[in-house]
Parts: sequence; structure tokens; C-alpha cells
Amino acid sequence: MRKVLIESAVDMLLDNYNDELYRETCFWRTLENFIVDEEVDLLGDMELLASVMKKKETGELLDIIKFFNIHKGSELERLLG
Repeated sequence: MRKVLIESAVDMLLDNYNDELYRETCFWRTLENFIVDEEVDLLGDMELLASVMKKKETGELLDIIKFFNIHKGSELERLLG
């Protein structure tokens, strides 16, 4: 169940990432909601997030997470490395 939630969150974040209006209006709020939401808790299981990111080849999300939370981003970078 958690894997499905994390995969869906990653998909939702990146589906419209190239749309400038989406990035300016919704992206950061959506990311923050996925991080603080107790059910999704995007950064709660870094190993699961790293495996989803590897599977979906979403390297750009690493830089975004590092910007949002440098400690979690560094841990994620280590897991992806």
C-alpha cells in the first residue's frame, strides 16, 4: 500500500513539472502536502522512495528534495548512489 502511495505521489509531482504555471502555483504546495501528510509521508521511508525513484528514473526529484530538506536529500542521494 505504501509503495502505491509513494509511486502515485512521485507521478503526480512530475507529471506536470515541465508546466511553468504548475511549478509556480502548485508544485511546492503539493510536495509539502505529500511530506507532511501522515498517510503519504513522502520522506518517511527513504529506502522505498529511493527504489521508486530508481524504477521511474526521476533524478530531477532528488535536487528538489535536497532543496526542500537538505538532510533527507543527502540521505536519499546516498541511497541512490
